[in-house]
Amino acid sequence: MPDPITYRLAAPNDRLGVEALLHGAGLPATDLRESGVVLILGERGGRLLGCAGIEPRGHAGLIRSLAVVKDERGQGLGSELAARAEALAWSGGIEALYLLTNTAEAFWARRGYTQLARGEVPEAIQASAEFAALCPASAVCMWRQADEASQESVAAGGDSAGWASPPDAVRAQAEMLFGAGLFCAESVVQALAQAQGVEASLIPRAASAFCSGMARTRGSCGAVTGAMMGLGVALGRDAPEDSLQRCYEATQSFLRAFEQRFGSSNCQVLLEGCDLATAEGQAMFQERGFRARCREFTGTAAELAQREIAAAASSASRASESRKC
Repeated sequence: MPDPITYRLAAPNDRLGVEALLHGAGLPATDLRESGVVLILGERGGRLLGCAGIEPRGHAGLIRSLAVVKDERGQGLGSELAARAEALAWSGGIEALYLLTNTAEAFWARRGYTQLARGEVPEAIQASAEFAALCPASAVCMWRQADEASQESVAAGGDSAGWASPPDAVRAQAEMLFGAGLFCAESVVQALAQAQGVEASLIPRAASAFCSGMARTRGSCGAVTGAMMGLGVALGRDAPEDSLQRCYEATQSFLRAFEQRFGSSNCQVLLEGCDLATAEGQAMFQERGFRARCREFTGTAAELAQREIAAAASSASRASESRKC
């Protein structure tokens, strides 16, 4: 029996392997980083077997970059990757998915997609590099709306089943929310709250002032402060007599891990001196493609915080079992 296929989000060091896979399948890859595509990878034993991506464009999204290595085709991996990409999109609040295809019209039709004239596609989708320049005019345009069955699948956990680890699913959710238009702190706290089953009218709005380095004041990275808020949602106290120790320890551990990964937790430092409060800083943000970097901060902060939440829960469970003995 071959080892099972595992699924995870692509990391920056996966770029060359993903590009090679897409080039081999005749698919565009030059815009992946700049377009904010969230890629899901399928692997067996460390070997990349396939990928699929979602490019969020507000409440609409592109499903794209679906490719499988030749020796794994025809065995259902493409359908599985497509299903996971769709579930990720629905869980991130995307209401309709669009695509362009030269060769896979029948495949997508089986998944409920129907043809649509390019002129009927939302402007945000038409402005994407794939629609505007990368795919030929002869490519077939198709679309699909989120339906009740899709939402029920997400509610049942279909968006996280089979990930290499649950924090991967939280990272995916945070990156999807960021791509759909929420900012760093908002995306992280909402993804973490949803992972704990928390729904509140103040989330994500309570995090809005923390975005962009504390409201463009060159303060802490919004992804970091959003993660700290999420840690409070999961591990904080409800009464004065309750202990803060568990929450503080998890937050301190999270901060150490984030700063070890990126070298700082300050927005301006992370963005190489970019001052988002100035016109020059805004131009620098655009010219250097810092949005892609902020998406990485957002996803990583959510993942690291969720790992701390899981570790704290595991520790509390062990302590409870010990008291029973």
